[in-house]
Amino acid sequence: MSRQRSGLVGLVVAGLVLFLVQLVVATDLQQTDVPHLHVAKSFKRALQDCLEYLQLPGERFEQYAALHFPDDAETKCLVRCIGLNLRWWNDTTGVQKTVIGNFFQPEPSDTEYQYRTAKCIEKRLGSLSGSRGSAPDDCCCRAYESFQCYLQFYGNLVQCPKALPQTRDMLVRSAYDCINILRVPDELLRCYSVGEIRDAPETRCLLRCFFLRSGGYDAVRGFNLHQLYSRDSEHPDQRYLAQETMDQLQTIRSTNCDQCTEVYRSYREVIGPLGIAFYEDSIIQEAANRALNDGSRCQECGQYGIYSKEEPHRESYPQEQKEEKVVVVEAEDEDHSHFPVIPDSCECGCQKDGAAPEEPTVPYQPVVEEDYKPPCTTTTTPKPTTRTTT
Repeated sequence: MSRQRSGLVGLVVAGLVLFLVQLVVATDLQQTDVPHLHVAKSFKRALQDCLEYLQLPGERFEQYAALHFPDDAETKCLVRCIGLNLRWWNDTTGVQKTVIGNFFQPEPSDTEYQYRTAKCIEKRLGSLSGSRGSAPDDCCCRAYESFQCYLQFYGNLVQCPKALPQTRDMLVRSAYDCINILRVPDELLRCYSVGEIRDAPETRCLLRCFFLRSGGYDAVRGFNLHQLYSRDSEHPDQRYLAQETMDQLQTIRSTNCDQCTEVYRSYREVIGPLGIAFYEDSIIQEAANRALNDGSRCQECGQYGIYSKEEPHRESYPQEQKEEKVVVVEAEDEDHSHFPVIPDSCECGCQKDGAAPEEPTVPYQPVVEEDYKPPCTTTTTPKPTTRTTT
């Protein structure tokens, strides 16, 4: 009888501890109503997730949240889980620098944090016997040692939610959703399904919807270059963050085109060649095939112009377009009134009488997650004063 009572008391205590930890986390990590299909998560949220996944005692939360990570097997695999959860760790390629950097705030006066962190990782991983193996415990060790280097040398850990790079499946889902939301016609889907992303009003607005839904574009602030840079973490391209890229996007926005045309031109002329060139084309192609396989009937596509990947799309000026205009021929039996149409009587840079006032020009600022409340806090970790040498 005494053993049964003891076991019952133990279960009650364990349940109470878990409830209190979850209450603390729920209070500390207020749910943010994230727009579109953005995925954002904080370090503490990922920590709580992994404690549950790995069935570790809930009372360890406070210890780990205070950045005390003891050198034991369970903690090392917990750190690996957090890295997988926040997508800054890959068992094959290791730490994803463009992603994990979003969760740390370097000291403004520190100009060598990247150098020290890289040398620390090189030294620690080099000291692991068989560090290139594929055993699960080895992956835990490598993730743990890499994270410790970031804690010691990179900067202070940021506690607010950060946008996570979306997987290809998630991007395809965003494009698929936009195809259905905008009711893109079957003849265009047929073109997309074979890799021909035809220039049409529906295509331009589809690209706008896709970048909005996947977090790469904001209707007010424009393209989120940091988000796109983090998304291509396995193929980082510094040109995303270059001033020249921001200037080119601002030039297109300053022409006061409608947003569908702005996004289309920005993608074809500026964003598309960066990272994996025209990666979104393959995303739309896969989404179109999925939509067509849902049972929609396909028609031949011949009335739409096709762009050339070798020659970026160029928007002609109003005086040139008076002589040559693109006309989209629609089937007589179909009602396309629900499709978004780019007006051909008011080209880029002009405005019809009585139209809504132009939106103010907003400079492109590579800012990430500035809408989250309350403001981000950082957890300071002591930094060694000695410099790592080769």
